[in-house]
Amino acid sequence: IKNSGYELGDYDLALLVEPDSAQVLAAVEKELAASPVSEVVFCGLGEPLLRPELVMEVGRALKSRGLRVRVNTDGLASLVAGRNMAVELEGAVDAFSVSLNAHDSETHERICPNSFGSDAFGAVQSFIKSCSGKYDVTATVVDNTAVDVEKAREIAQKLGARFRVRG
Repeated sequence: IKNSGYELGDYDLALLVEPDSAQVLAAVEKELAASPVSEVVFCGLGEPLLRPELVMEVGRALKSRGLRVRVNTDGLASLVAGRNMAVELEGAVDAFSVSLNAHDSETHERICPNSFGSDAFGAVQSFIKSCSGKYDVTATVVDNTAVDVEKAREIAQKLGARFRVRG
């Protein structure tokens, strides 16, 4: 979907406008009224932390209701923002699932291309480390023949995160 358009089956996932925090909260409230949950997860086709102020505002509102808040992220938020997002998100987020996705910089650059090139893998590791101890952090990799899963597991553990292999 990321490379071929916004259609998934019969669904058009393109947004006409980016929702503001009030619209996101209203949509979440509607869903919670229909089916209560204990955790809300920011994730999707894009990177949730490209809009950190929205995540902070909505996350704090949800946490004030006793909900757990998790962010699934590519781990590049601090690099993109130019500041330590782990510190800024305190009080708004309980947990992170960070896509480590590789065991070294070259593999990361090949399977997760982005505008930061070889700086990205180090930034992901720095984000995981800065979150460890403050949040519940899980580093993940996709089960892929290009990734040395055991080396990635060692990196995650060294950074203070749990580790999970995604199918």
